[in-house]
Amino acid sequence: MIAKLVKGTGFRGALDYDLGKAGASILTTNMAEKEPRELAQEFGAIRNLRPNLKKVVCHASISLAPQESLTDKEWRDVTQKYIQAMGFSDCQYIATKHTDTEHPHIHIVVNRVTMKGDVVSDSNDFRKQEKLMRQLENEYDLQAVTNSKEVNSKALTKNEVEKALRTGELPIRMQLQNKVKEALKAYKNLNLFIKILSANNIEVRLNRAKNGNIRGISFALNGITMKGSSLGKGYSWNGLQNRGLYEQNEKNKEFIDCERRDYRSRRNHNDGSPLGVAESAGATQNREQHGVDQAFERISKSNQGINSDSRKNNRRNKEFSR
Repeated sequence: MIAKLVKGTGFRGALDYDLGKAGASILTTNMAEKEPRELAQEFGAIRNLRPNLKKVVCHASISLAPQESLTDKEWRDVTQKYIQAMGFSDCQYIATKHTDTEHPHIHIVVNRVTMKGDVVSDSNDFRKQEKLMRQLENEYDLQAVTNSKEVNSKALTKNEVEKALRTGELPIRMQLQNKVKEALKAYKNLNLFIKILSANNIEVRLNRAKNGNIRGISFALNGITMKGSSLGKGYSWNGLQNRGLYEQNEKNKEFIDCERRDYRSRRNHNDGSPLGVAESAGATQNREQHGVDQAFERISKSNQGINSDSRKNNRRNKEFSR
């Protein structure tokens, strides 16, 4: 489940978008009006209680993976839980359901000015959203999404989230994060780490200093290259080393030789582990490649649909939760 929250200055534009989409329908509201122009005026009457407040509009969208769904009643419950969790219980709001993409999603427009003229704080909006998304995933048995701060992963950008919602394809950044994380769980030796990612169509590029020491790492998938640091602190060369990745040298050669034998054993015998692949001794190189690809089936499955989460730019006016 992915949530996006944009703060703005005008209600009319958000309402025109939410209610103007083909097939859009109002799920729930505490407003009297039903059309964008009249709704904007109704919002404006309360907004005038705080005329100097600029970012008065909270426009949230909450989406599911393409294969998931909620009933209208469940979406209404989600809306109420969002309103309460974000502190908008005494505010005007309207929630609409959109069916124009493969991703089931809703939009919520909220007035930050309460009925009493107070202003709802926007502090820690991102963390509140993310916490709520994880709770809702458990409650409605939805696909779990890794929090963006886990192992220092970078959040998706606004454009990445919107493209994902539009196309139904997992962003390259999230694909790389998922696959690098899975590869690192299997092997900590750099050579095997590179080999296992290569088998899953990811090229690893090392930036070396004149003395041969590695000073940076990048990953390329589907023609797009991203620095490790662009995936998050935990994916930079230093971050990967802190998580156990190492390059072979004479000091640890004996240990690495054992790890290589384990790697070959996993290819030649199906041991039931996630990366275990059955293969005959006389297999050709092509069959070996196919076997390694099978080993990554679990990694590839994680790329089906939009994982949400989100699943995050933590800026005051445009915030995403995965």
